[in-house]
Amino acid sequence: QNQPNPQQAPDKTKMRTAGHGYCVYYFQNDGVTDGYDGDFWADAGDCHLVPEVVVIAQRPTTSPTFWPTWSEVPELGPLRTFVYWESHWEDEEEVTELRCSPQQYPDFPSTGSYTINVNRTLPINPEQYWGTVQATPPNDFSDWAMHAYCANPTTWRVRVRDWESEIRWGAILLPEVIQVTVLGMARLVNDHGADEACTELRTMYADLGSVPPPSPKYYMVQAIEAHERLHISRMKTGFRRAFDKLKTTLAALEFPVADYGVDENTVVANLKDATKTPRIPQAIIEFNTTYDQITEEEKAHSRGGYGEAALAAMLPYRSMVAGFLDAHCGGL
Repeated sequence: QNQPNPQQAPDKTKMRTAGHGYCVYYFQNDGVTDGYDGDFWADAGDCHLVPEVVVIAQRPTTSPTFWPTWSEVPELGPLRTFVYWESHWEDEEEVTELRCSPQQYPDFPSTGSYTINVNRTLPINPEQYWGTVQATPPNDFSDWAMHAYCANPTTWRVRVRDWESEIRWGAILLPEVIQVTVLGMARLVNDHGADEACTELRTMYADLGSVPPPSPKYYMVQAIEAHERLHISRMKTGFRRAFDKLKTTLAALEFPVADYGVDENTVVANLKDATKTPRIPQAIIEFNTTYDQITEEEKAHSRGGYGEAALAAMLPYRSMVAGFLDAHCGGL
């Protein structure tokens, strides 16, 4: 008897139906007596037969049987030998699908705020700067500033945890520059002669109307502060937009439990693996690039508006100088 090649045998686990049932397997001899040639196939379900196959014998059994007893196989001719047998089984427990627990690893909807602390604590070298701003990046991702949660039993997602960073700044006048005050204006008028006082007031008026001041003899730290606060405002806005984009990008990603594990520690380890999950480091790189671009733009003063902010801060004092000039010097 020719026997089917075991390598040709169908995967009977793929042919099973729910409940009690059986599959019938057939072997058609190709007429060659080398013991392994031929076609081997099966019909699944409730044993619908291949139409041209004639049931020629029954050999029921109560245990799964993959190969028949070949002595029981009749022949229908040299080219059409059919093998028929049954495999009977009870319901079997399905392979358990890997699942995570939303109750054990819930979402943290409150995470993802970005706090930027602004502190006027930056020391300034008065020989080099009038004002300066320095931003420090958010939490280091090496500390895994994210939260992995079980979105549903088969899917993990991530959220960015609360972030915090700092912008330090400072403002100071250069040593030789005089801070403009109302008291200083009055002293010029009271302590000096009219010609000297009027000359100084006119210099003061001109210095408060230009950035940088033309002399520069008179200026105001308030103008420098306004300049630096505009830097800070734009940096904060840009940083938060970049952060929101990062949050949105990461929140849209899904990670199958079957590939990433069933507990958060395993998931986090896989998520931190750039070779397994490249989209996360890509998103972080995009954020860091944007963060650096914003910082460099502010250093380069490429967006403008800083002089206008400084002039607006000095305008009330410049108007006071004009008043002193009108009262004591016959006007501008």
